[in-house]
Amino acid sequence: MQSNYVRSAYTADREIAQTCSQTSESQPVWEEKCWGQTRKIISSDFYSKHELMVKTGGYCSLHYHQDRANRFIVKSGSIDVIEFFGPTHKIITLGPDNTYDVPSLVPHLFVVRRDGMVVEEYFSDRGGRVVVNDIVRIVEGGNIDAAEVDKIASIIWQKYDQSR
Repeated sequence: MQSNYVRSAYTADREIAQTCSQTSESQPVWEEKCWGQTRKIISSDFYSKHELMVKTGGYCSLHYHQDRANRFIVKSGSIDVIEFFGPTHKIITLGPDNTYDVPSLVPHLFVVRRDGMVVEEYFSDRGGRVVVNDIVRIVEGGNIDAAEVDKIASIIWQKYDQSR
């Protein structure tokens, strides 16, 4: 017999797809970002899903979410998800079919190693609702030369120090 948690995790996509509202447009609209493009697929008070077309060298802002966890599912290409813990950081390299969850309140960013498609999901990891405007940006995103991707953590720290 499956526990409720396992059943919930196992059937979440089906249940969410049945209960979530689609964006108001008949076709989701692509939005330009410094790291590529994004479009909202589904959104509700408990879950949202976005499709990202990512471009090599692009990186999102260093930020955290107050009320929601952030899941990255790489369909093609490659990204590094970097979590910051005070003066230290952890780099998680994701390629096709890799998934990684960043808990709420953890400062993080992603940098694109190779062009591709990423699915980004948001869900509450502390109970409650998924609040769309819960993002707190620390350092803005941008683009770097592909050869500099391995140096992104130190580049972000420099930008952070300059902004204080």
